Amino acid sequence: MPQCHCLNEASDHTLRHCLSAESREDSGAFLQSDADEELVITIKFMQAVKVSAIIVQAVLDDVDSAPTSINIYKNVPGGNLDFDDAKSTKPTQEVTLSKADVMAGAPQELRFVNFQDVQTLSIFVPGNHGGGDVTKIAKIAVLGELVQQQGLKRSAEQQASATKGDWLNG
Repeated sequence: MPQCHCLNEASDHTLRHCLSAESREDSGAFLQSDADEELVITIKFMQAVKVSAIIVQAVLDDVDSAPTSINIYKNVPGGNLDFDDAKSTKPTQEVTLSKADVMAGAPQELRFVNFQDVQTLSIFVPGNHGGGDVTKIAKIAVLGELVQQQGLKRSAEQQASATKGDWLNG
């Protein structure tokens, strides 16, 4: 969580509210834009992951404030995407969100081959269904799995001799 952030979030409705496992829209826990409808969300993972889908869920009884689409960027150089970059850089994938999808919190499948070895996932929200100045998101969930790092396998003898050699400086 400390390495995840959102540009243009309202101070009382932050990214933490929609990423939290306990996030519930009836408790007022949701992400809300501040100055206008746009949001840039950056999620940094502690280990490389394979992302297969993303869930974006609307705040109950406020589907008009839910995003109409999201642009997803994988491993942006420098790790931080700003609004200018989001508007000028081609996303890894664009996802259109229907009102029914965001109300149900339906998983949006991503092109699995494009989302291997993800360290940072950046999400640009350009607008909402109602066309208003406030975008609200009750929940964002990233579905996938950890990348299993596989190194060169050594036999038990090779491992023992390497370890012994390391300890004996020779």
